[in-house]
Amino acid sequence: KTSFFEHSRPLFSNVWLGMYYDGTASKFKWLTEGKYSNYTNFEDGSSFLETGYACAQLNSAGKWKPTFCDVMNVASCQVYGASKPISSRCPNGYDYWLGACYKLHMRNATHDEAEDICERHEGTDLVFINTELENSMLQDKLESAGAKNAWIGLRHVPCKDQYLWTSGGRGNGKLRPWAEGSPNTNTTCVGFVSDSGQWASTDCSEQQPFFCKVKP
Repeated sequence: KTSFFEHSRPLFSNVWLGMYYDGTASKFKWLTEGKYSNYTNFEDGSSFLETGYACAQLNSAGKWKPTFCDVMNVASCQVYGASKPISSRCPNGYDYWLGACYKLHMRNATHDEAEDICERHEGTDLVFINTELENSMLQDKLESAGAKNAWIGLRHVPCKDQYLWTSGGRGNGKLRPWAEGSPNTNTTCVGFVSDSGQWASTDCSEQQPFFCKVKP
């Protein structure tokens, strides 16, 4: 486990270890298990007793080091059990990426048809995009598939004069990388342009591929 953190450099300098010093036993104990550990990896010269340190941290060299409990360090969490990896919880045909599952449908559909397939047939959403990184990932997928455009779940709502995600509250990003000539409020729907990664106002009856998205 220590080697995992060593390979994470330079993402962190020090990481908290889930242990504390038990002064009555002059030993350190794991917080979750309540057991004294037979394995130690403290750097040379480390001492809980003489310094008054009560907590321990893991440094970037992979060594344990006593420290005060009120210093600022990175936290790392561990979970036990035989639960499936998050990526395997995606629906069939979906790819996992940074907390969500995505599927590019290469069949041509109108915006309404695409929304119906994602929501009613697959229990997902026509894709909502919250970050530039996510936008770039979708652009790469679209280019790799050889598609020029794809529907996303953004629509102009005339009564509110706003562009809103069909997914409702799940699409809360403010990203709006509009293509030249967009947005055009005379056209309700929005498509993704693969060569630029921009979004274009598009006639809802146009037929093109589309992305579906769901949280695992």
